Amino acid sequence: MSQFRQLRLPIGRLSDTPYVVVDTETTGLDAQVDRVVEIAALRFEGGRVTDRFETLVDPERDIPPESSEHHHLTDSDIEGSPPLAALDEPLLDFVGTDLIVAHNAAFDRQFVAVINGRRWVCSMRAARHLWPAAHAHRNQYLRYWLKLDAPEIRKASAHRAGSDALVTGHIFHRELQEYEVIHPEAGMDDFISYVASPIPISELRFGKLHRGKPLAQVPGTYLQWMLREVADLDPDLRASIDAELTRRATPNAA
Repeated sequence: MSQFRQLRLPIGRLSDTPYVVVDTETTGLDAQVDRVVEIAALRFEGGRVTDRFETLVDPERDIPPESSEHHHLTDSDIEGSPPLAALDEPLLDFVGTDLIVAHNAAFDRQFVAVINGRRWVCSMRAARHLWPAAHAHRNQYLRYWLKLDAPEIRKASAHRAGSDALVTGHIFHRELQEYEVIHPEAGMDDFISYVASPIPISELRFGKLHRGKPLAQVPGTYLQWMLREVADLDPDLRASIDAELTRRATPNAA
């Protein structure tokens, strides 16, 4: 039996699915050495916040000024706050069996090991699938691009865990609504698979020689070299290059 069988499912619409948005602020970007300084988990039901778990966290190391510049938290702000390990049980209890959502989920989940193994979905990745015309897919950019106007969002400041989680939660609800219009019979498993599927990339944003060119105009030898030699090639770009090379190898391909 799947460990996720107990995930709560929507009654009616996909956008009614309960989910918990997790956001962290950290001392830096490297999960091997950096630590959480603030964490927020907000439960959404029907597009509304119904419960909150939010706290500053003692990272048990100094907060560098480069990070304070981003979230404006300093060593004195977190003095007396609990270490992350002390939050394991209450965070697990709060999340329960609900789906976990984060904007750039790969970043946040590596910092909260206790819930890393739960079922996550990335709202940034969903946005890249659903709204390729947006010039950016960052949390705060989408806030204004989508013209989100819930009263609580108007007071949300960027780069604090609670405020960012609030914005993400409303973005994700809009994503679910958008998807259920396109696929009215789809369930959450379908949506999660959709988000995880390769994101089509039409323009090369790699290297110097062909940067900015449509993939269709990049020489096949260069595309093959990328697949062969670039070990850390973005998986979505790899899938798009594979598709382009397959198109060229197909007789009568346009």
